[in-house]
Amino acid sequence: PGMSQDIHVDFYPTEFRYYYDCVRVNAQGDDEPGAGKEQDNLLIPLHAYPVVGSVVFPRLIDFGRCFVSEPVRKTVAIECSVPIEFEYELTFVKQDANFRVGPMRGKIPAKGKAVVDIEFTPGLYGTFFAEIMVNVSQFNFTPFVCRIIGSSEPGKHRSRQLTTSAAALTQELGPGMGAPLAISSALGHTYGTAPSKLSAAPAASSLLETYDRGVPAAAPAGKGSGAVNDAGADWYTS
Repeated sequence: PGMSQDIHVDFYPTEFRYYYDCVRVNAQGDDEPGAGKEQDNLLIPLHAYPVVGSVVFPRLIDFGRCFVSEPVRKTVAIECSVPIEFEYELTFVKQDANFRVGPMRGKIPAKGKAVVDIEFTPGLYGTFFAEIMVNVSQFNFTPFVCRIIGSSEPGKHRSRQLTTSAAALTQELGPGMGAPLAISSALGHTYGTAPSKLSAAPAASSLLETYDRGVPAAAPAGKGSGAVNDAGADWYTS
């Protein structure tokens, strides 16, 4: 009593499949009334099975700051390193209407990969997140959660348009203007670089005036000041 015996079991698989066996341990039972022979034996089940390998799926997917109403897509691959086909399933733990994930279930080819598309289309300004549970149909697989984050911020459309306009104006004026032109918003933000030869080109002054009305550093309210109810359509001119 109080002693133990170690038993080693060696396993040599010959192919990728599920194996099952058991070890029967015959032990001497207690001499108690009513004790049968079946109580003297112990069955130890043995299982062996192939696995998909290391499931390479990110725990965090960050879309960063995106434009409102413009979709951004990322692809994630679930790979299998053994010559056996596995199934996978994605389940939303926390769902958000700004995210789309698909396909939610499918098969991972033998020694191949399954591609999952994740799309983020913010409909409002703010930060959004969702959570999906990743599960693979293999024995003893532990499901895990992937967190998806994305956000949108005001001003990105306007900054992009001003930058595009500055580049177009510079190209229109030609290389003789020197450095790229600058466009200033109502809040005093400058996009591009101030021209070095603007004074030498009379036509350039009228073109630049179309894009930049000479807004002072502090524009009055209601004159393109950038306030919540002032989109900047009414520019201030002296």
